[in-house]
Amino acid sequence: MSRPFPPLLTVEEGEARIEFEANASGDTEPLTFRWDLDGDGEDEAGQENAIVEWTYSEGGDYTARVTVSDTCGFTASDTLTVIVVDPEEDADDVCHPMAQRIAEAVSGLFPDQAEQLYSCDDIFDIFEGALFGGTLGFGRMWHAYQLAENIEDLTWETILDWHLNYSGWGALVQLDRLADLLEEEGIEDLIRLVSSEEYTLNNIRTAVRSVVRYDVEFDDALERVAAGANPGELGQFYALVADIGVEPADLDPYIEQGSTVNDLRHAAQLAERTGSDWEEIAAARAEDNSWGAIGQALRLADDETSALEILTVGVQEYRELEHEADRATREEEQNQKTAEHLAQQYGAEPGDVMALFNGECEGEWSCVRTTLREQERTQQTSPQYERTAAQIADKYDAAISDVWTIYETTCDWNWPCTRAYFRDLSR
Repeated sequence: MSRPFPPLLTVEEGEARIEFEANASGDTEPLTFRWDLDGDGEDEAGQENAIVEWTYSEGGDYTARVTVSDTCGFTASDTLTVIVVDPEEDADDVCHPMAQRIAEAVSGLFPDQAEQLYSCDDIFDIFEGALFGGTLGFGRMWHAYQLAENIEDLTWETILDWHLNYSGWGALVQLDRLADLLEEEGIEDLIRLVSSEEYTLNNIRTAVRSVVRYDVEFDDALERVAAGANPGELGQFYALVADIGVEPADLDPYIEQGSTVNDLRHAAQLAERTGSDWEEIAAARAEDNSWGAIGQALRLADDETSALEILTVGVQEYRELEHEADRATREEEQNQKTAEHLAQQYGAEPGDVMALFNGECEGEWSCVRTTLREQERTQQTSPQYERTAAQIADKYDAAISDVWTIYETTCDWNWPCTRAYFRDLSR
């Protein structure tokens, strides 16, 4: 294959040499070759092989022809245009036809999509590597022109530079399609991202899919992909963000602590079922609490104690503390009832009885009873007690001495008991 195509030769010291090769297959051998290399319609003498050499001495356009025949008499022919330039004769007049075609086409893009107007010589200089630092075929330059017509935001030079330094045409076309799906980033922005070598085309493609599907910020999606999130993980993440109704950054602290997207989704579902705060559940999970423990803590939580506080203490330990508190409450209620009963029995105030129980008697009711009894004995000769004994004796027609005897012995210093005794006796 000639580069450039068609071949362009320069006459040096009166000669421009070229080698032709004919490739034929599928014929009945042996094959014979006839060559007309100067375009005069006559076969060249002595040129009967598949590979021949020829020398042109004058500038001009020549049509070289080869004719191939097999033993069955079948023939086939092909032609090739050869451009020969003689610098001493026509240096200003001869240019490669493809270079001329490209120069005219690209100049038509100026000034919006071509940085300058191009001559045929300019294009040929690019072909030889003068502009981009590397040789560039006419075919690539022409294809770049065709792409420039379709990608209005890029210049012909930008497209050529992309092809030489980064990737093929297909990648550029993909970037153009992806840019069309974005609102704030254009194809030049995407090219810069790829050119920075921090992001790949796959990174950008995955990020754009998330933008389109989940209506998220492109920069956020791109950073997550570059950090290692695969397409499936990214999709699950943004689906969860949409379901919960939060910003992507709100989930980052939990993920940084080791929670997975599945953990956070389960936390949201559990919160919905229990009417709880998903953030509290997510925080509990991030602290390596099992789902079972979290569920128990949620059931135990109330307005005064949160599930997180319960998990901090430990579910089992919290249950034990709760049981202890219940027992203490029941004991307090029972003690209060006992105090009220003794207060009524000994004519005292319930508060005074409880003070005696919690203080001097150190929680012993037997001590309280003994103390109250002793106090009552010391007060038995008081005018009040004398009047009480007299009232009972008079009411039930009994001797005062008998009333005192029953009060001190049978009723153990208890006036309600004494009254009941004489009431029953009188019936």
